[in-house]
Amino acid sequence: MINTIDLTNEYSKSQLEEEWDKIEAKKDVIIKNIKMLYEVIGEKEPSIHPQWGSPHLFPWAYLPEEGVSKIIIGTIPPKKYCHGLCDEYYDNENTFFYESNHNSLWTYLNPNLKTKEEKRSYIKEHKIGFIDLIKQCTRKNNSSLDKDLIVDQDDIVNIDELVKVLKYAEEINVKNDIKEIKLCCTSHSFKSAHYFLKQIVKMNKDYMVINERKGILSINYKCFKKSYKIVDLPSPSGINHSSKRITEEEKRKIYQDELLLS
Repeated sequence: MINTIDLTNEYSKSQLEEEWDKIEAKKDVIIKNIKMLYEVIGEKEPSIHPQWGSPHLFPWAYLPEEGVSKIIIGTIPPKKYCHGLCDEYYDNENTFFYESNHNSLWTYLNPNLKTKEEKRSYIKEHKIGFIDLIKQCTRKNNSSLDKDLIVDQDDIVNIDELVKVLKYAEEINVKNDIKEIKLCCTSHSFKSAHYFLKQIVKMNKDYMVINERKGILSINYKCFKKSYKIVDLPSPSGINHSSKRITEEEKRKIYQDELLLS
């Protein structure tokens, strides 16, 4: 986290001012990086929520240029990775999607992957992309659990943003001769990825519909007309109790079957 001044030492006034200037300078760099990330994805910068607010520092979608046949749909990273003044993201070259110590997604796919570049190469090979559906939120009880997210309607990716990403995915898939995209939600529980996908559909029921029985999302919006198979994966989070009904080995098999073998 941002360095704090050690008040157990004796500082002169000039030393205190110098230390404080260092902290302020580092904070300014972090805020500048946040703004830069949002410029890349074509959005205005997020507001910094008080206390447990969590602007989404990650670009909320990542699609390899080699095309995608599977897109992992998530909610938002844990608070340590997306708090407005957290500098761990920028200092850690290994930080990528699903990097929490409590999350096993990369262990399920390939435990030998360590760096961000190794993981990017791996998902390019297997045609895997990422979309997170929450851009910012507040959290109840300082919790990273999905069930404790407090999300306003404006905090969720809107239909224009979602369609923009899916349309781009379809365009790069044409170049790479990929015919279909499967949407893989990380959990079906309350306030999970599947839940927020349904909220987007509910807010845009004239343009989107989910057939729960068949597991199909259909979109017909601004000349974009596509259908996608939806797959619900068990939560890769070790702190999600609803996912503990099956063993880790069973989860690993599901992830590999859906993301690597299909």
